[in-house]
Amino acid sequence: MNTAVAAGVVVSSVAVVATAYGVSEYVRRPLTIKQSRDRGYPEKKDNEDNYGENSLGEEYKDYLAGAADGVNDSWWDRKQEWFFSLEGGDTPKETGLGFKTLYGEKESKKDNKGELKSFCKAEYAKTVSETEKKEVFKYCSDGYEVPK
Repeated sequence: MNTAVAAGVVVSSVAVVATAYGVSEYVRRPLTIKQSRDRGYPEKKDNEDNYGENSLGEEYKDYLAGAADGVNDSWWDRKQEWFFSLEGGDTPKETGLGFKTLYGEKESKKDNKGELKSFCKAEYAKTVSETEKKEVFKYCSDGYEVPK
């Protein structure tokens, strides 16, 4: 009897720890570009071009989520889910960045896996207006404030 109770306590403790870990991973903020670099994640040549001198990504590397391969993948997947959970189904809102054009012809969000990440990476590399910067941060940076 005591063995069964002890086993039950161990199982429930493991379940609580596993659940807490899962929740912490889910709510964990993504690494910024700078944090990603500091932890030694490699950047491919195209990423170096996108985040090069005078790019938006380089300018805001302390704020923008790192987009190197293998970094923040689960966060980008959740961002994709959030992006398509807008009212009215899978049609995104029109924005100055043309998200509706990018996604409007797709039949479902599953067809778009990874495209939002690629699109955000491309936007970081452009010289854009202040209005467009706010749009990039809104859709690509999980609520980071646009620096003044």
